[in-house]
Amino acid sequence: MSKGDDLKQQRDRFLSFSFATSDLLLELDGEGKVIFALGAVKGLTGNNTAKGLIGTHWLDLFKAKDRMTLKLMLKKAQPGLRCGPMLVSFKHEANKKNILISSIIMPDQNKTYVCIAVANELMAQIGGIKKEVAQRKTLDKESFIDAAQETLRMAAELGQNVDMTFIDLPDTERALKRYGKEGWDKLSNAVDTLLCEESIDGEAATQLGQGRFGVLHESGMDVKDLKEKIQNLSKEHDPFGEGLTVNTKSVATDMKNMDERDATRALFYTLNEFERKGMEMTIEKLNSNFKTHVVANTQKIQKFKNIIENLDFSMHFQPIVRLSDEACTHYEMLCRFKEGNTFEWVMFAEDIGMAAEFDIAVCTRAMKYISEKRSQTNERFSINISGQSIANKNFLLKLMGLIAVHNDLKSRVIFEITESTQITELGAVGDIVKDLQKKGFQVALDDFGAGAASFQYLNSMHVDYVKIDGKYIKNILNDKRDLIMVKNLTQMCKDLGIKVVGEYVENKEIAATLKELGIEYGQGYYYGKPEQGPNYKKPAA
Repeated sequence: MSKGDDLKQQRDRFLSFSFATSDLLLELDGEGKVIFALGAVKGLTGNNTAKGLIGTHWLDLFKAKDRMTLKLMLKKAQPGLRCGPMLVSFKHEANKKNILISSIIMPDQNKTYVCIAVANELMAQIGGIKKEVAQRKTLDKESFIDAAQETLRMAAELGQNVDMTFIDLPDTERALKRYGKEGWDKLSNAVDTLLCEESIDGEAATQLGQGRFGVLHESGMDVKDLKEKIQNLSKEHDPFGEGLTVNTKSVATDMKNMDERDATRALFYTLNEFERKGMEMTIEKLNSNFKTHVVANTQKIQKFKNIIENLDFSMHFQPIVRLSDEACTHYEMLCRFKEGNTFEWVMFAEDIGMAAEFDIAVCTRAMKYISEKRSQTNERFSINISGQSIANKNFLLKLMGLIAVHNDLKSRVIFEITESTQITELGAVGDIVKDLQKKGFQVALDDFGAGAASFQYLNSMHVDYVKIDGKYIKNILNDKRDLIMVKNLTQMCKDLGIKVVGEYVENKEIAATLKELGIEYGQGYYYGKPEQGPNYKKPAA
């Protein structure tokens, strides 16, 4: 048998196997145009012959609502691996049937092969699709932004709008008590699965904390139906059958007037608005308030970018003192801007999606300072990393590169995780903490307080230091509840082998009380305000 005959036989086998489960086969060129068609062309597409499809862009065969999903399917495809099956519909009016579509990009070829089958002949496969979706989980905010960016870009290319719907299950603390942890987890998982099913590509859904979700979906989806489904799930998992109130709010996009970058930043801005204001946010279109925000702050955005690029900010130093002998053990390095309030700049960075860029700039500036001063002093320093940034892949990549350059500073640097309430993937961040510790760096957790979340943090993140939230300490002399709270938190940390730092040490009496409670370190104005250089003097006796 010649080589040509062998190839023909392989092609015949491929076609035979494909037709065993398909009604129509398409071959596409690199631009997505049909170059070969075989099967039930007229019945499914309305074209009289297969030749009538040649030169047609394959997406034009399908209903507008499915085109983005199909384009995303091929965008994520890897050569040699099948994509699908996915449930879609043809544009042809006479064909009312749903169809299942699978595709494959052959290695070393700039061609795609598509297999199409009428859905009612392959219901077993539909079951497989549902099973696959049921295993998906909502993404954390950072991963959701990454996934949504590609979806928004496709929407802009196709001229399609997508909507973002926010879901809020209010009064979660009381609901947690009623459902119990196991019941609440089951409800959250069920909502996760539902939102993945309803999302535009099976992935564009996020959980933004207890009882708060977001989903990116096709414009015009019946949100009322989605709300009823969530309410039914809440009743099914409620031991008393009462269920929960479900609040929803949808935000539209206008992809014709936005590019991919603006759309992504608008989405980030809107997510932050929802986290801060909940259902009180007033944004009706992703680009409306954001566009206004951007226009009003164009100069401020450019100024902030210049500050980051040029590291045009200073570092101040506040001492952290060992309470037993009032010796300074290390300094927390705090960022200060030449103009404006630091807290306002940080909030602004979060709004425009530049918190990670800001944090890496701070780390770069801080480690550069320590490196330059290492021959002059042996002091240790604490560098802040926000909970939002530490889960950011790009930030971590740059941080690890920075650590590789300054590996000789590992005994003198403590990374302090701030705004820890923004951490959603505790397990992943716990692994990052372990990695930093393996490299010789210590890690601290800032603003530690009461509540179930704090205990989960310690269980997932085996940090070296914990800073007890100052709001519990500043009234410790007058509030017995705060005193007991701090005492119990301290004992728990000591049992776990974690060093404890007390913030807001404003006077000698607070320092003495913290020492009596067994807290090892203190930080506050009693020992020193943040200054332009490491400068500590013991307080007068």
